[in-house]
Amino acid sequence: MLLTITFPAGSDGDRNVLAFVVDITERRQAQDALLAAQAELAHAARVATLGELSASIAHEVNQPLAAIVTNGEAGLRWLRRDVPDLKEVGATIGAVVNEGRRASEIVTSIRTFRHPATGFAAPFRSVLHDEAGRNGHGTCDLSNDGGSSRRQIIGRERPRFRGYIPPDTSLQPRTSLAMTRPNQAHPPAQPSSSVVIIVDDDAGIRAALDSLFRSVGLETRLFGSPAELLGGLLPDSPACIVLDVRLPGVSGLDLQGQLTRQGIRYPIIFMTGHGDIPMSVRAMKAGAVDFLSKPFRDQDMLDAVTAALERDAQRRAEAAAKEDIRAQYETLTAREREVMGHVTAGLMNKQVAGLIGLSEITVKIHRGNVMRKMGVRSLADLVRKAEALGVSQTSKTPDQT
Repeated sequence: MLLTITFPAGSDGDRNVLAFVVDITERRQAQDALLAAQAELAHAARVATLGELSASIAHEVNQPLAAIVTNGEAGLRWLRRDVPDLKEVGATIGAVVNEGRRASEIVTSIRTFRHPATGFAAPFRSVLHDEAGRNGHGTCDLSNDGGSSRRQIIGRERPRFRGYIPPDTSLQPRTSLAMTRPNQAHPPAQPSSSVVIIVDDDAGIRAALDSLFRSVGLETRLFGSPAELLGGLLPDSPACIVLDVRLPGVSGLDLQGQLTRQGIRYPIIFMTGHGDIPMSVRAMKAGAVDFLSKPFRDQDMLDAVTAALERDAQRRAEAAAKEDIRAQYETLTAREREVMGHVTAGLMNKQVAGLIGLSEITVKIHRGNVMRKMGVRSLADLVRKAEALGVSQTSKTPDQT
């Protein structure tokens, strides 16, 4: 309640008293609701800021970590070859050292995060404090270990647990270049002309993947941006693309759609430092072979690349076979193509003859020429080639016309 009392002076010298009583309950409730809404909005803004900041930090930290892991695993593969390539091993060790320093610089930059006015990391700390005081969904309640996606295990998996240190293999017999751990199945051998196209804006990641793929005998081509890929010379051989989701300008997912529209059908393996389920679903629906989170295991990447190269080799083989069939079909005359359409539609020679106005003997001659030029010995084989070409003919008998 708001109470106001005044003592106006009258013209006759008498003094009167005026009292005003106003109920401000609704106004106070509206003000309280407004303050609560403003606090909730500020909280939502802090959460959004924290999410963006966390994603950026995760991406920046994951880049050198992924490069360190990949370089280390590539170095082990170079050592396990029948004739170890010490030059390549030295290069991978040097890359590990450089990427470790880069990771240290990133961590140092995060620790020295400063507010321009106060000189302290007040905004960042306030966000953490705000989230820590809530009901179990804040930053302090999140797991330190996000884990990795489940995938099919090939061969017998070596036990892995936090703090696991692999045994020293320097005194053990060297394994073949295709093996990464004892008793694990060898990945299928790929043709020497198979190419892995690497698209990542991080030079350290590109170099690490390049060393890993070359250690198992694969050729590589490196691109730092989608523009470089689209403007570069693409291989005319079985190939696949290892593509980072987060790229400058066009994202990896957008580049996937652009390649599809341009008729470039290389299988794609996505990698990311901050992926989520909707992102991976979108990529897989668009035809991606796999979606790997950084840092990934070398065997997971090699398995995905092997599957992608096999898929592309099969696609190319099917396309080449279809081109051969198309070339055979082009040798047929117009009448032979007509006869082929009716025969593969299920009509007998006599029905075809009545339908197109020829003698049955002439139809048999045309049919024989079709079988010879198409390189088949049975009607079933001819039907399969007609289906591959999309050749069809309405099967109408003379009585139906």
